Amino acid sequence: MARGRFLAFIDDDCVPASGWLSAMLRELEQRPDSLLGGPTMNGLPDNPYATASHRIAIYVQRYYHGSGGNERFFTGNNLAVSAERFRDVGGFDTSIPSATAEDKEFCDRWRSRNYEMAWVPDAEVIHAHDLTLVSFLRQHYNYGRGIFAFRLIRRRRGKSRLVPEPFSFYWNLILFPLRDREGGRTWRDVTLMIAAQLATVAGAFWAAMFGRPKDPDARP
Repeated sequence: MARGRFLAFIDDDCVPASGWLSAMLRELEQRPDSLLGGPTMNGLPDNPYATASHRIAIYVQRYYHGSGGNERFFTGNNLAVSAERFRDVGGFDTSIPSATAEDKEFCDRWRSRNYEMAWVPDAEVIHAHDLTLVSFLRQHYNYGRGIFAFRLIRRRRGKSRLVPEPFSFYWNLILFPLRDREGGRTWRDVTLMIAAQLATVAGAFWAAMFGRPKDPDARP
């Protein structure tokens, strides 16, 4: 329904920092055909689960901006793009369960067309995701479900590795709090990193075993 030339996305538990939209607009006017992403700051630093989830996001951001990785993406809570190009690529795939990997899948389609992605460091949003241990584990379990659905979609477009990044990516993710000591309590955060990855694997396993859509032409 949006009629503007550009689209900007933010989540309902995020607050834009001063100048967020103007920073995105300034960049889009210079690069109207680029997909833009910006940094997300933790709005609940005293919540250990929100902090751990934020550290995972920070690690992933640094990894993809440093090495490029195999599946570079921008998160949907801080995203801006030309409305025309967004619709041309096909928008978000809402068939993905648990609403957790539409941004990864959209960015994958975007990159498959060799379209440009650009980082806007001044376009910050503050994420206040009030998590408990249960909701933290549920969140990453749902990430696993969404990522598995994304893998199936990607395989229909061509070859796709089940585990996209090298083992060192996941090992360094778990140990990231030991290297990035901002906020303290590093061993607690390492434990939560491990728990998050196990929950993600569990969600992907459940999706692989029970969550695949049934083929109506398949024989019993």
